[in-house]
Amino acid sequence: MSLVVRIYDGYHVPPDHLATARTTVERIMMNGAGVEVTWPACPCLRPVGSRELIIRIAAATPTTPATSLGVSLIDVVRRTGTLATVFADRVHALAASAGVDTGELLGRVIAHELTHLLIGTRDHTAAGLMRGGWKVSELTQQRASDWLLTRADGVAVREAVWRRASESPPTLMAVDADGDSEVTTQ
Repeated sequence: MSLVVRIYDGYHVPPDHLATARTTVERIMMNGAGVEVTWPACPCLRPVGSRELIIRIAAATPTTPATSLGVSLIDVVRRTGTLATVFADRVHALAASAGVDTGELLGRVIAHELTHLLIGTRDHTAAGLMRGGWKVSELTQQRASDWLLTRADGVAVREAVWRRASESPPTLMAVDADGDSEVTTQ
């Protein structure tokens, strides 16, 4: 079972931090959900597929809630999403404050936001990777259980990846220049 994640780095995260982040995401998703993550080079020239998610890395804006490390755009009716933004400046500041590896924390935030996109909810858990707030004390303690998907979240992620993989691509209808015939494309 695999998932494709495109990263658009508008913040210019150092390559070693991004490499560590990818390794962290791969470990969390494989251990917690049995899902392999692949990372195409971006910008990509082909459209986003149903099994692909997009992570945009940027700086927080003045209107971003002060404690937010990222945000996912979720269609709560369909319980799915495709795009999340991770605030690299916030991740860097929190990592520096806690004395932890920036790339590792970036990977945890990306994995958290990917899980929101996959399970299609803004909800948070009381414990584990999907809890709503991450404290400096939790980061410095480095308890493994703080950075894992719960069993239920792992199952939900697997089901979401399976569902996305089984979806057929959208059919696009177009009308020719005469306006009287339709062309279907996949």
